[in-house]
Amino acid sequence: QKSYSISNDSVLASLGLNLNYNYESLGGYIWQINGFGFYTQRLGDRSVESRLAYLYSPDSIIYQRAKIDSDNVMFGLNAQLQKGDYFARAGFNREIANSYRWNNFSLSFGMKF
Repeated sequence: QKSYSISNDSVLASLGLNLNYNYESLGGYIWQINGFGFYTQRLGDRSVESRLAYLYSPDSIIYQRAKIDSDNVMFGLNAQLQKGDYFARAGFNREIANSYRWNNFSLSFGMKF
């Protein structure tokens, strides 16, 4: 077994826009479309440190240090169809920074109760 910890204290400033459109059709279906975009700026310290130690050798600690990007942009689109208490939802969002690109796709079905 191992123990693992990450140390990072940060303050973020974010500016964004969220647009939502709802439409109810004659058959009782409710359509919802949502689009969003955010710009985030990391203020202050951008360094991250992680420590890893195995239980059978607790004095042998492995350190890893890194710098986090100072800013990123996230945007996405979600759509939902609802009929009564049942719904289906699909979404996509993307986060972009200097050192990485992250894509997320989601699909869910559910019932409200």
